[in-house]
Amino acid sequence: LSSQVHGYTSGGQGVPTTTQGRVPFVEKFPFSNESLTTQIGSLSYGRNEGTGHQSPTHGYTIGGFGGYQLVDKFPLSNDTPISSLSNIPQNRWRGAAISSLTDAYVAGGRTDFQFTNITNDIRKFQFSADGGWADIGDLTQARDQAAGTQSTTHGYSAGGQFIAPGPSPATYNTIDKFSFASNNNATDVGDLIFNLQQGVGQSSTANGYISGSQSYGNHIQKFPFSSDANAQDVGDLSLGRE
Repeated sequence: LSSQVHGYTSGGQGVPTTTQGRVPFVEKFPFSNESLTTQIGSLSYGRNEGTGHQSPTHGYTIGGFGGYQLVDKFPLSNDTPISSLSNIPQNRWRGAAISSLTDAYVAGGRTDFQFTNITNDIRKFQFSADGGWADIGDLTQARDQAAGTQSTTHGYSAGGQFIAPGPSPATYNTIDKFSFASNNNATDVGDLIFNLQQGVGQSSTANGYISGSQSYGNHIQKFPFSSDANAQDVGDLSLGRE
């Protein structure tokens, strides 16, 4: 998650000090200097593979393995206790995390814990209401472990995989795009430089970035928001990671 002045990380898979190594901690670090993170609180439950979102005033963590249907919220302006909101009515983990100024979006992901149900739906959670969980459209493929980015007007889901009992797993290079202004299905607007899962998405005002991938890839890819185009390889991470 990001405010204007800090980066945040919430939850995750860490040292096994909690249930199966899932940690509840929320930490932040400043953009103004290079320093260690500061722990500012804890989620209501240790979890990993949930989605992180930011409104102009708050950070949110939605769902996650071990966190089931919980939504936690914390202010970005000060380090105060984290509050747990009403549950979303459906399990969701390994989705792509996307945020507009008014809503959180979770694109794709898993809806059960038996590794059998991967969805293509795009769900919206309203910041102003601290609730709601509306199905507003579909991705072009059902997948999880995709990377989410956002412009001021659209959300993007890039890459991901489909793995379930039956056929061999499929990994995708698809860049899907959907509008924040209307409830419509996503459209395929470009391709990553290769099929990938477990990359992470970042957004500037002009471009989406996907960094890292499964099998400890180190590529940094960039695609423009102003036009529908394929991604380009623009550099490398210091270490390959997923």
